[in-house]
Amino acid sequence: MPIYVFDASAWIELWRRYPPTVFPLLWQKFRDMSDAGELFSPDEVLKELQNYLGDPVLPSTLKVWPNLFRPLDGPLQTQLSVVMASYGGLVSVSAPRGRADPVVVALATISGAAVVTMEKRRKNPTDPPKIPDACDGFGLTHLDVLGLIPRLGLAL
Repeated sequence: MPIYVFDASAWIELWRRYPPTVFPLLWQKFRDMSDAGELFSPDEVLKELQNYLGDPVLPSTLKVWPNLFRPLDGPLQTQLSVVMASYGGLVSVSAPRGRADPVVVALATISGAAVVTMEKRRKNPTDPPKIPDACDGFGLTHLDVLGLIPRLGLAL
């Protein structure tokens, strides 16, 4: 089974467009995948969700999934350095959001995972890179939530 790393934007999209109260089987599928180690996010995604999302229920819902969030351990820190060396513009010190982006890419790289994000490639090469740009550079598959659902054999 393929492995997926979710960015904060993917969780927010799911929560807004496919809430668990309306799509409980979809959320159960993601929970089962998380339990099986097939879907996860770095701890930094949880921090983004807790700090910048207007709805505190999403991060508290995800926080109880025992295998979902991965810590910034040694191998991940090492790969994060590689990602930042090539795509330092993924994170801006002045921007309150997006600090998890390079960690998402690093985690996907060391896990052999595809990245699920709602970000689109940058339109202008002089703009700061986005997650899909870094994924392309590291040879990682990236897709959005709507692209993931049929890959999982689900229909809404």
